[in-house]
Amino acid sequence: MAVHAPYPLPASEAPFALERRFTEVYRHHRDSPAALRELACLRVLFPALLADPLPGDLFAGRIPHYPAVGFGLEDASGGPVFYGNPTALQAGLEDPRLTAVERAELVDVIRFWDGEATIRGRLLRRLPSDVRDATTNRIAEMGGRLAGVTLDFDKLVRLGLPGLREETLRHASRTERDGGDAAFYQGLLGALDLMVDVCRDTAARCERLALAPGNGLDAAVLRDMARTCERVATHAPATLRE
Repeated sequence: MAVHAPYPLPASEAPFALERRFTEVYRHHRDSPAALRELACLRVLFPALLADPLPGDLFAGRIPHYPAVGFGLEDASGGPVFYGNPTALQAGLEDPRLTAVERAELVDVIRFWDGEATIRGRLLRRLPSDVRDATTNRIAEMGGRLAGVTLDFDKLVRLGLPGLREETLRHASRTERDGGDAAFYQGLLGALDLMVDVCRDTAARCERLALAPGNGLDAAVLRDMARTCERVATHAPATLRE
């Protein structure tokens, strides 16, 4: 199943357009292998989450806020895993900019994620009430989190995105030969492709901002950001900035 859709949703679109589009894509891939469903949804989120640099920024990649629906690591980033923030979504229904159709779509989004969110919908509803009641504090709880995962930063710096892709291809070939979970490696390769696309998209945005007069941004810094993003898309990092 194809998962490489064009990047959607400029920030200027209607309120909660990202949340509605994310939900649409999730539904479309609901029965896909988990890795491919996750990849399709991440392609909706990025680079939509990434804001343009502000004066004083030295690195690209600013995330000003997380959407009310998405995929995250822990509460601080909206998650964990697939989530829908009911408080933010309910408040959104009062947004006067929404049309009647958009408001009805948002109601549908709220109802959908009430049952589909990984923790709030799927996990907690499967637990007996006594388990839920006994795990409501911040030490022993069933909220779940992925933020404690320890990443291999040494490998990331040594191999870079191209090296990670080569390693993943080797594992994918062996898995395909042995009859393993090929979709998992397809998702990994797609995620690496997505990262490259985001780097190049961010570089192009920085170049455009560098040429725009009167925005208060340092053109030289923006061009450094653009060169850095272009470089890490195709090479292992060689400088501190990269």
